[in-house]
Amino acid sequence: MVTGSYKSSATRGLPALEGAKRINIPETIRDKALILNIRNRVISGGKYGLTFVAIREYDISKKRMPFMVVGFYHILIGSNQPNEATISRSSLGKILALREAERLIVEGITSDAEMLLKEALICQTTLVSE
Repeated sequence: MVTGSYKSSATRGLPALEGAKRINIPETIRDKALILNIRNRVISGGKYGLTFVAIREYDISKKRMPFMVVGFYHILIGSNQPNEATISRSSLGKILALREAERLIVEGITSDAEMLLKEALICQTTLVSE
Protein backbone atom coordinates (compact mmCIF):
# COMPACT_ATOMS: atom_id res chain seq x y z
CA MET A 1 0.00 0.00 0.00
CA VAL A 2 1.19 3.46 -0.83
CA THR A 3 -0.24 6.51 0.86
CA GLY A 4 -0.27 9.98 -0.58
CA SER A 5 0.55 13.37 0.77
CA TYR A 6 -1.02 14.48 4.00
CA LYS A 7 -2.16 17.88 5.10
CA SER A 8 -3.94 18.51 8.38
CA SER A 9 -6.73 21.00 7.98
CA ALA A 10 -6.97 23.22 11.03
CA THR A 11 -10.57 24.15 11.77
CA ARG A 12 -9.75 26.60 14.59
CA GLY A 13 -12.56 25.26 16.81
CA LEU A 14 -15.20 25.28 14.08
CA PRO A 15 -17.04 22.05 13.37
CA ALA A 16 -15.05 19.94 10.93
CA LEU A 17 -17.49 20.38 8.05
CA GLU A 18 -17.56 24.16 8.45
CA GLY A 19 -13.77 24.23 8.54
CA ALA A 20 -13.61 22.04 5.46
CA LYS A 21 -16.08 24.31 3.64
CA ARG A 22 -13.95 27.36 4.50
CA ILE A 23 -11.09 25.84 2.51
CA ASN A 24 -13.43 24.87 -0.37
CA ILE A 25 -13.83 21.17 0.47
CA PRO A 26 -17.15 19.84 -0.88
CA GLU A 27 -19.84 18.04 1.14
CA THR A 28 -19.12 14.53 2.37
CA ILE A 29 -20.38 11.46 0.56
CA ARG A 30 -23.01 9.70 2.66
CA ASP A 31 -24.77 7.51 0.09
CA LYS A 32 -24.30 3.83 1.03
CA ALA A 33 -24.15 2.75 -2.63
CA LEU A 34 -21.35 5.23 -3.38
CA ILE A 35 -19.41 4.13 -0.28
CA LEU A 36 -19.79 0.49 -1.38
CA ASN A 37 -18.63 1.42 -4.89
CA ILE A 38 -15.48 3.05 -3.50
CA ARG A 39 -14.87 0.01 -1.28
CA ASN A 40 -15.15 -2.34 -4.26
CA ARG A 41 -12.66 -0.25 -6.27
CA VAL A 42 -10.20 -0.31 -3.36
CA ILE A 43 -10.58 -4.07 -3.01
CA SER A 44 -9.74 -4.43 -6.72
CA GLY A 45 -6.27 -3.00 -6.03
CA GLY A 46 -4.28 0.15 -6.54
CA LYS A 47 -3.03 2.94 -4.32
CA TYR A 48 -4.99 4.95 -1.78
CA GLY A 49 -4.46 7.58 0.87
CA LEU A 50 -5.65 10.86 2.34
CA THR A 51 -5.17 14.38 1.05
CA PHE A 52 -6.46 16.16 4.17
CA VAL A 53 -7.89 15.54 7.63
CA ALA A 54 -10.40 17.95 9.26
CA ILE A 55 -11.31 17.30 12.88
CA ARG A 56 -14.01 18.88 15.01
CA GLU A 57 -12.69 20.36 18.25
CA TYR A 58 -11.80 17.50 20.59
CA ASP A 59 -12.86 17.42 24.24
CA ILE A 60 -10.45 14.99 25.94
CA SER A 61 -12.82 14.60 28.89
CA LYS A 62 -15.30 12.75 26.65
CA LYS A 63 -14.95 9.15 25.49
CA ARG A 64 -16.55 9.81 22.11
CA MET A 65 -14.21 10.66 19.25
CA PRO A 66 -14.80 14.00 17.52
CA PHE A 67 -16.38 14.14 14.08
CA MET A 68 -13.74 13.86 11.35
CA VAL A 69 -13.80 14.50 7.62
CA VAL A 70 -11.07 13.26 5.29
CA GLY A 71 -10.13 13.65 1.66
CA PHE A 72 -9.75 10.06 0.42
CA TYR A 73 -8.27 9.10 -2.94
CA HIS A 74 -7.82 5.84 -4.80
CA ILE A 75 -5.82 5.23 -7.98
CA LEU A 76 -6.67 2.06 -9.89
CA ILE A 77 -3.83 -0.16 -11.08
CA GLY A 78 -2.67 1.06 -14.49
CA SER A 79 -4.20 4.50 -14.04
CA ASN A 80 -2.69 7.83 -13.08
CA GLN A 81 -6.05 9.51 -12.42
CA PRO A 82 -7.12 9.53 -8.76
CA ASN A 83 -10.74 9.07 -7.76
CA GLU A 84 -11.31 11.47 -4.87
CA ALA A 85 -14.04 11.65 -2.25
CA THR A 86 -14.67 13.68 0.88
CA ILE A 87 -15.94 11.29 3.55
CA SER A 88 -16.37 10.94 7.29
CA ARG A 89 -14.15 8.78 9.50
CA SER A 90 -16.97 6.25 9.86
CA SER A 91 -17.38 5.98 6.08
CA LEU A 92 -13.62 5.55 5.70
CA GLY A 93 -13.91 2.67 8.17
CA LYS A 94 -16.52 1.08 5.88
CA ILE A 95 -14.23 1.38 2.87
CA LEU A 96 -11.10 0.14 4.65
CA ALA A 97 -10.81 -1.83 7.86
CA LEU A 98 -11.41 0.53 10.80
CA ARG A 99 -7.84 0.00 12.04
CA GLU A 100 -6.42 0.98 8.63
CA ALA A 101 -8.74 4.00 8.46
CA GLU A 102 -7.54 5.20 11.86
CA ARG A 103 -3.91 4.55 10.92
CA LEU A 104 -4.26 6.81 7.88
CA ILE A 105 -5.90 9.54 9.95
CA VAL A 106 -3.19 9.34 12.61
CA GLU A 107 -0.48 9.54 9.96
CA GLY A 108 -2.29 12.50 8.44
CA ILE A 109 -2.32 14.50 11.66
CA THR A 110 0.97 13.43 13.27
CA SER A 111 3.09 11.72 10.55
CA ASP A 112 3.45 8.82 13.04
CA ALA A 113 1.29 5.87 11.99
CA GLU A 114 2.27 3.95 15.15
CA MET A 115 0.19 6.09 17.53
CA LEU A 116 -3.39 5.26 18.44
CA LEU A 117 -5.97 7.76 17.21
CA LYS A 118 -6.90 8.92 20.71
CA GLU A 119 -3.19 9.44 21.54
CA ALA A 120 -2.72 11.48 18.37
CA LEU A 121 -5.73 13.66 19.17
CA ILE A 122 -4.53 14.26 22.75
CA CYS A 123 -1.07 15.10 21.41
CA GLN A 124 -2.53 17.62 18.95
CA THR A 125 -4.80 19.11 21.63
CA THR A 126 -1.80 19.56 23.92
CA LEU A 127 0.25 21.23 21.15
CA VAL A 128 -2.56 23.63 20.28
CA SER A 129 -3.18 24.66 23.90
CA GLU A 130 0.50 25.40 24.63
